Amino acid sequence: MADAVLCQARAEAARRWDGGCTAFALTGQATEDRNPIAGQNQDLEEDYADVAIVLRVQPDDGRPPAVMFTFAGQLGYAGMNRFGVCNFVNALYNFRWKPGVPYYPLRRVVLEQRDVPACIRVLRKNPACSAVNMVLADGAGKIADVECRPEGIAMYPDHDPDARLHTNHYITREFAHCEDGTLPDSVPRLARVQHLVRKNWGKINIDTMKEILADHDGGTCAICRHGGVRMHSIAGYIAEPTKGLLHVRRGHGCNGAWTAYRV
Repeated sequence: MADAVLCQARAEAARRWDGGCTAFALTGQATEDRNPIAGQNQDLEEDYADVAIVLRVQPDDGRPPAVMFTFAGQLGYAGMNRFGVCNFVNALYNFRWKPGVPYYPLRRVVLEQRDVPACIRVLRKNPACSAVNMVLADGAGKIADVECRPEGIAMYPDHDPDARLHTNHYITREFAHCEDGTLPDSVPRLARVQHLVRKNWGKINIDTMKEILADHDGGTCAICRHGGVRMHSIAGYIAEPTKGLLHVRRGHGCNGAWTAYRV
């Protein structure tokens, strides 16, 4: 009976939309001070906001301290560590569940690394049970975007070394054939964030990204979500890896309150 219940729960989870999210990592010529900034809108059902917390972890075994936005009882989520290593995630779809590590402990391990290349090695060595896109940055100025599936990982096309922008559909050459349009607002959201980044290229700072994460163009396909496909932008994050600051917003991009946490 327990196995039957577990299988049913997995089937229901596979049919649901696990989340939306619009994520970014920018550096170099894109930003005002040429330093990296990275983050996302966290798009989920409203109930998640009731159990959201900001968690500081201070290991005593040599692993770096970190600040995370997570949910009560969850091991790892969005955050940044003392080395400026940060991770933000978009849900991806059309995958077959396989035995493997869930992304929550993997995200915690990512926050134990010293730089982006080390994070990519962790993802490459530990195939997970589902699919996500992970945006990464570090205090040395490196950024990356990795599409992850149970069968492996693929790197974001390197059209511009200073920008990584992602929503909820596959865009890598290796996984583009997996895209089935599960989340129909993903393509217009990506087009909108690409347009806003291009419009502000070379001048982008924290305030710019706060405005972009509050953008309502596109109605239910907007970057700042208010119930489109049952999702709300319940939180937002912007990391400044070289400054050791993680900005966290509770609530929608248009009316939520931002707080800066020093790692």
